[in-house]
Amino acid sequence: MVRKLLAMYLAGYDAIEVRFEDQGMAELRSYLKSIVRHKMVGVEVVDESQSSIVVRCLLRYSELPLRSVVDRMRVLSLLMVQDAVKAVMEGDAPLAQDVISRDDVDRLYFLSTRQLRDAISNPVVAGEIGLRSPGDALGYRLITKSLERVADHATSIAQATFTVGRLPERLSDRFAELSSMAVNVVEDSVRALNLMDERVAMRSISLAQEVVKYEERLGREAFDASAVIAAGVRLMLESVRRVAEYGSDIAEATLNMIAEGQAEPR
Repeated sequence: MVRKLLAMYLAGYDAIEVRFEDQGMAELRSYLKSIVRHKMVGVEVVDESQSSIVVRCLLRYSELPLRSVVDRMRVLSLLMVQDAVKAVMEGDAPLAQDVISRDDVDRLYFLSTRQLRDAISNPVVAGEIGLRSPGDALGYRLITKSLERVADHATSIAQATFTVGRLPERLSDRFAELSSMAVNVVEDSVRALNLMDERVAMRSISLAQEVVKYEERLGREAFDASAVIAAGVRLMLESVRRVAEYGSDIAEATLNMIAEGQAEPR
């Protein structure tokens, strides 16, 4: 039922009614309302009874265009990365748990998917959310998915706090530097998107390649630790590398969009 509710939201339905065969399904009704609050931006429960709930999307796309959604996803996902890195460097389990519990990036990702699906079939919606052409929809689909995956890897870094504890001091400074480089890759890639700047996109891709090389060096040093800590550190380093690689993917998508905009019409 949850999957169907989300599928209908992503498909662009403005009003959805969920009916219950058994009037005693209060727990399921409560769970569905929680899904609405935590996964579906702009959706409210507008009617409810023992046998049904009705939800409606009240958000106008012009109030939150796609570029604003992407920028908000960037801010939130990178804050998750930075807090996860801080948690593992300081052995801060409560902060790590806080990172793991955050779901705002997922909510925005679902909203962007809904917007893009509507835009593909409706030129008016495409204009409202700021798409220049149908080809932009493909680029933004990859970009929003990449930012959602950045948040997922922030969660993975935070989870490592519970196995690694506090990061070994000999790795701490370089892990912080590596993480900062990965964050800068994503920052530059979204800046390139906003400016449609090929030079900034190329810089982002180049920095991502440096992150990969740096991660490989640190990974070799992690094997000097105990087996449990080494495994946890390797997972963290891999997640940081993946953050940079997803940033590079955003830059690549931006370059494709720039090239399409420069193409001569036939």
